[in-house]
Amino acid sequence: MKMNLTPLALAAALAFSAPAFAQTTSPEQAKADKAGMQRDVKQLEADKAKMKSDKASGKMDAQSKDSMQISGDKEGIKGMKKDVATDKAGSAQKKADRAALKAQRKQLRADKAKMKADKTAGKMSAESKDSASVARDVEAVKADKKQAAADKK
Repeated sequence: MKMNLTPLALAAALAFSAPAFAQTTSPEQAKADKAGMQRDVKQLEADKAKMKSDKASGKMDAQSKDSMQISGDKEGIKGMKKDVATDKAGSAQKKADRAALKAQRKQLRADKAKMKADKTAGKMSAESKDSASVARDVEAVKADKKQAAADKK
């Protein structure tokens, strides 16, 4: 019986013997990888500097929905306390304001519990544009270094 190896069968046979054919990187590819890594490192440095200047100038960083809700609840409670303090003793308005203050405090506790549950569940909190950019750049540099190490082998 005659054996015919089709191109597909030949490719499969070569795939299983891949360690015998080690892949080498061309000098041009190594040079391109090095240039890419240099660009990523420069971008990382620029993003770190921008993040530092934004922080120094007091620009607002990102805030999660939960923490914004809690901040709003706290501001509402402050305002309601002022309203209660200015109401006449025993008035219907003071009673209504106290009831509203009690409801706002209850909402604040519920929002804090939700935030804690989200954090425990590992839900992503908000992240600033600067820190996200730096994180992407760090990952790019890591990938470039890994590629450069593979190129040297």
